[in-house]
Amino acid sequence: MLEDIRNRLRSRRPARPAVAPPAEDGAGPVRYRPLLAARLPTDNRRLREAMRTLLAALGKRDEEALITGLVAFAEAFRAVALARSVQFHPYLAWALQQAPTTRTLFDSVRADAQRCLSGIEAVLATHLGAPWTRMQRRRLAPDLIHAAQLLTRWLRIDEDILLPLYLPPGQYRPAPDLPAPR
Repeated sequence: MLEDIRNRLRSRRPARPAVAPPAEDGAGPVRYRPLLAARLPTDNRRLREAMRTLLAALGKRDEEALITGLVAFAEAFRAVALARSVQFHPYLAWALQQAPTTRTLFDSVRADAQRCLSGIEAVLATHLGAPWTRMQRRRLAPDLIHAAQLLTRWLRIDEDILLPLYLPPGQYRPAPDLPAPR
């Protein structure tokens, strides 16, 4: 009787998610995460809204709202950037191994995205980790405008180029690579 119950429970278990071999850094397996793909547009809207709120506070010269908005944006940005760096990009790197041309494009686009992330993080670190001096106040407006431009670029890369590549195993059908020039 117990064996019959075990067999029924096993048959009702959902299929295990596809798992890639361990990541290049040996950190563990890279999995396709359907909820991550579904959450990306929502995360991106949340980041855009947080930046709009921050820029509105800048326009009103409301220091309290600026500081609160900067902290809120930093928390949201860092959480989203971490998910992309740990789950999204490693899976894409693994999934595109068999398509050298697409993988080269991905690596290039990923490097551009990383430059955007680093620029935004530098602005956050500068303004969240330093005393709120007159110099900090003067630098904040141009730095936030620069961060907003970087965020826009990063989100375009994410939505227009990378998200369409994030597919379950077996669904990605790379275009045939062009033959090498002779």
